[in-house]
Amino acid sequence: MNTLMDDPIVETEPGIAQIEEPPQRRFRPRRSRVIAVGVLAAGLVAAAYWMMSWSSPIPVRDVVVVGALPETAEQVLAAAGIPDGTALRDVDQQTVVSAAVAVEGIEAAELELERPWTVVIQVDERIPFAIRGEKGNWIVFDQQGEPIREEGSRPKGLPVISGEDSRWPELADALAAIEQQEPGVVREANISDDGLIALRLDGGSEVTWGRSELNQDKAQVLAALMSLKADGYVVSTPDRPSLVGDAKLPKRNTDQEESQPQPESVQ
Repeated sequence: MNTLMDDPIVETEPGIAQIEEPPQRRFRPRRSRVIAVGVLAAGLVAAAYWMMSWSSPIPVRDVVVVGALPETAEQVLAAAGIPDGTALRDVDQQTVVSAAVAVEGIEAAELELERPWTVVIQVDERIPFAIRGEKGNWIVFDQQGEPIREEGSRPKGLPVISGEDSRWPELADALAAIEQQEPGVVREANISDDGLIALRLDGGSEVTWGRSELNQDKAQVLAALMSLKADGYVVSTPDRPSLVGDAKLPKRNTDQEESQPQPESVQ
């Protein structure tokens, strides 16, 4: 007897077909799109830089002077003549610099742009340091000994200098040390041919400074001695200072005993 064997039947759920999913593709921006974005970004950067440069049509909103005393700064602003609202591209930088340098006492000037609309005039001012001359004809000098200007009336707070011109740097160093401790107290300053410095203070007291050495130490000692009113002060040897004439204590100390040794008094 022959037996027939049927083919195996694979059962599937009715209505569902087997669909093969396509392989996933990664998103890759087109090269042209990348280039376009790069060009756009570069254009925006260039436009921003242009808008914040001397070629910009942005109007000036503020002009600032740096490096000068207030009075001189006002003169520089007036000389520069940059009114608010002027487009940055219309600012003639060389003209402004030349006008600033033409102001008396200004040695050099430079124009800077503080983005987006502030113009900064950076100057080097020669600061008055000392004077020389006589009534009605005073020459003002800077710390390097270079003349700045002439004035008819004596400027306040500046010492009258005299003596050997070649020794000016030595005298200037001594005066600068005093200025740091007690600004404006020296009325007259003289340096001899052999380099000895003598001073007269505003109150009339004489100061024997000696040579231009240990200037910082001498200035500190002098500042301390000035609390004692005396005819003169000797600080040529700063660790052994002395007073000339009778010393008078400040009023607030007249009822107090001295707790520290005082400089010796020389008659």
